[in-house]
Amino acid sequence: MGASWFIALPVRRDDAEAFVASFPAPPPGLRLIPAADLHITIAFLGSVGEERARAAWDALFLPLMPLVATVGPVVPLGRPGHYSALGARLAKGRSTIETIIGTARDAATHAAGAEPETRPPLAHVTIARPRTRARTRSASRDAGVAVRSAGLDWAAKVPLGGPLHLETVALYTRRDNPSPASYYRIVTSRDLTSPPTAGNSPASQVDSDSDNDSGID
Repeated sequence: MGASWFIALPVRRDDAEAFVASFPAPPPGLRLIPAADLHITIAFLGSVGEERARAAWDALFLPLMPLVATVGPVVPLGRPGHYSALGARLAKGRSTIETIIGTARDAATHAAGAEPETRPPLAHVTIARPRTRARTRSASRDAGVAVRSAGLDWAAKVPLGGPLHLETVALYTRRDNPSPASYYRIVTSRDLTSPPTAGNSPASQVDSDSDNDSGID
């Protein structure tokens, strides 16, 4: 299976670093998402390949100006007892972004030939994921329960607030050689200051095959 692709709003780097620095120390088995990778997903495309991912990017219509969001409570994503990640829901900016997600993601996933999303939009920043490694199925199950329980306790201590400046939209994929500093790279991006015409590629978009140091997911 190839790398996954997605379209997202990167959190500006200085805000992302300040947010991560405010976290309490995580419990064993909980992996924090690097500051460089903090983002708010607009459309998850899956393993569609670059050509179809770029078709989704070209189809994206995002009538959104730059905004400053704030962070609300951290919640489990997925079943509470078997969640796959912990995400900080937005407080300020939540309604605006969830409306944009609801109107923008269908055109993007359709253009990529990706599975349509049926869940209601949820504006959030994924900040941690549980990871458990065990040699037996029963040990793995017990370890997973313990890690997720400790993760929920940790999530309750994450400071709320912000700000989180959202100034660009970007097309992401997983790095060929991910590191603890960053798992994803920005393939192309554009400022939110000039919403493009629906169906047309914006002249302001910038391709990048290197890194996402301009402020990112």
